[in-house]
Amino acid sequence: MIKSWFLAVCKYVPPIFLVLIPAMIIYGLSTQWIISKDVLSKYESSFILFVGFKKESGFVGGRTFERESRNYLIIGDNLQSKTVTIYAEFGELHKVKEEEGGLLTFIISYLLLIVVTWFFWLRPHNKSLQPTTNASAE
Repeated sequence: MIKSWFLAVCKYVPPIFLVLIPAMIIYGLSTQWIISKDVLSKYESSFILFVGFKKESGFVGGRTFERESRNYLIIGDNLQSKTVTIYAEFGELHKVKEEEGGLLTFIISYLLLIVVTWFFWLRPHNKSLQPTTNASAE
């Protein structure tokens, strides 16, 4: 049961992410989150990619809360990269987290998605692993 579930996840999730990641990057290039304008303005000379988001909402203590975060990969001169995560609560800037790096992790993760997709969907199947009929047994 667990093996078939794991194989199904490995087979169907990577192709979905291979499509969603470029779509998210294109969406981030075409629109800008109002809350992120001030934070990202200091990186105008760099290439900014929208690479992730998280949105939460709920009802706690008699009031509704909304939390949202967006991740941006900023590629500067000489391919120096920085990951910036912008957190918002109730539609206002809450905090900003900056970390060095991220480009290599992004590239390796995307290449891993490509390899897994190739393995399950595009590789030629090995005929030696398939059952054969034994002609002498008849």
